[in-house]
Amino acid sequence: TNITKPTEMKRGVIGTISPATSALATWTQASTPSFGATDVYCVAANGSGRIVAGGGSGKLAYSDDGGDTWTQGTGLAASAINDVLYDQYYGKWYAASSRSVLVSSDGAAWVSYELPAIGFFNAVVSNHQGAVHIMGVSAQVFVSNDGQTFAESGYGNIGLDSTKEWGKAVYNQAESRYVAGLASSSGTVHTLYYSDDAITWTACTVPSFVGSLNA
Repeated sequence: TNITKPTEMKRGVIGTISPATSALATWTQASTPSFGATDVYCVAANGSGRIVAGGGSGKLAYSDDGGDTWTQGTGLAASAINDVLYDQYYGKWYAASSRSVLVSSDGAAWVSYELPAIGFFNAVVSNHQGAVHIMGVSAQVFVSNDGQTFAESGYGNIGLDSTKEWGKAVYNQAESRYVAGLASSSGTVHTLYYSDDAITWTACTVPSFVGSLNA
């Protein structure tokens, strides 16, 4: 799989929430959401002007002006928000936390659903065709096929393994394929895996120049 850099991005946010212009060439630190002293872990956009960011305190905040100002959401988690996603198919936002997934129709008001998980979740990924997956420790994966209720989809060929955990994940619509980082329980990413169904996984060949992964 070839990896190419983006050619243009009108405006985006990353890390401590900094809007960028001119194809990511210039960054300006924006006002940071009120996550207290904790870090910003994740950020997502819906393509219609709203950006949502999650932090280590379990808070989520949203911005409608490109990251200049932020408003804290309601109905939030008690532990860290590790990933956030806007799903185009259902028109909903999803956030991954410890043993729970948070769901919102607007990125402002959230409802938390606790799942029978072994531990925390690191990633939420969608194929934008009706399947939303939430992935975490021990290689555990849950899936929703209605955008609201989640059920365990099993461990596939990775198997239940307390020494492993899924890191971040993406879905490549052009190839109808999931790509995810599989890490050790200490957080060190072993390698990237790809799958057509988020059940059967194949290790990717990662170029040597990439070095240590942090997915």
